[in-house]
Amino acid sequence: MITSGACQGIDLIARILLDDKAVVAVESPTYMEALEIFQNYTKQIVSIPIDEQGLQTYRLKEMLDERKRTGLTLPRFLYTIPSFQNPTGTTMTIERRRHLLELAVEFDFLILEDDAYGELSFDKNPVPIKSIDERGRVLHVGSLSKVVAPGMRIGWIAGESEFIKALKWFKKDLDHPFAQSSMAVYLENADFEKRLDLLKDVYRSKCTALIRSMEQFLPESVSWYVPDGGYFVWVRIPGVDTSHLLSQALAEGVSYVPGKYFFLDQNEGTEFLRLSFSYANEKEIIEGIRRLGQLIASVFHRLP
Repeated sequence: MITSGACQGIDLIARILLDDKAVVAVESPTYMEALEIFQNYTKQIVSIPIDEQGLQTYRLKEMLDERKRTGLTLPRFLYTIPSFQNPTGTTMTIERRRHLLELAVEFDFLILEDDAYGELSFDKNPVPIKSIDERGRVLHVGSLSKVVAPGMRIGWIAGESEFIKALKWFKKDLDHPFAQSSMAVYLENADFEKRLDLLKDVYRSKCTALIRSMEQFLPESVSWYVPDGGYFVWVRIPGVDTSHLLSQALAEGVSYVPGKYFFLDQNEGTEFLRLSFSYANEKEIIEGIRRLGQLIASVFHRLP
């Protein structure tokens, strides 16, 4: 089913599956807009941590076992961004993707797979969870916003026919026929694979410039994940509240998103920030990290 971007797809799925008694599981940290959408339907949200290999499925199993043992409601679905995750840039391993599918069958929940960045790999594209889903457990949300044009707002949901039928009832007349027709003409006439290759080359080069400048200019105690694709780098600055640091960074011409906004509990993630390399050119990236490094070093110098 075609949607007006990935966010409409996520909202429609939440609308047909969630109510105030339903439980939804999310990665921690996760996409802030998805958190806001789910909170419109239920306050019962549980979070599972991720690491450099993506969602910690063994931690998910521990949570599910405990909820089942104590008689607590199990999640209706789990929301995941398995490839080049927003905000961390991490990618779930194929072993964890298979484990997640096994847990979905064992504990009878669905998987909402947000694959907005999956085609922006610097090397080999990860296997979508939907492509190895043999039991109809996955609702796969995709988007052309990251690979063609953000303002066109073209996305989709792929899933079992009964879900698509229910989603269409709630979607009603929320179509964008002009945007969809324009995109259809573009896709019919453009060399889409060539465009993807171009985007991958550009983002790979920008990401390399970002990582190298971070290695050069950021203090040694600052750490980050190195992404294999997508837009983002997730940075930890120990002992520093990045939301308080933001105004100083903006005064230096550097912007980022403080980490706390990607957590269910905003008391978490205060030492983290999300950098994006999608817009700025390489010269701007290098200069921005140089300025950020100087700012962080000055803050470290003032710490007790």
